Amino acid sequence: GGAAAGAGLQQGDVITAVGARRIDGADALIAAIRSHRPGDAVSITVDRSGKQTTLRATLGSDAPSS
Repeated sequence: GGAAAGAGLQQGDVITAVGARRIDGADALIAAIRSHRPGDAVSITVDRSGKQTTLRATLGSDAPSS
């Protein structure tokens, strides 16, 4: 139900880039996402069954809603 699902990310997708920033692990992914603000639209490149696919996601916030 979050930004990832809305962008079309599927179980088993491996994120390889956020924008122009290459992702080589969980820490790199966290840093790439945190370098943007909630509401920013970012491109996310994934390896899906051996094929590169680029998706577009609008980032949400991890802050609890009040």
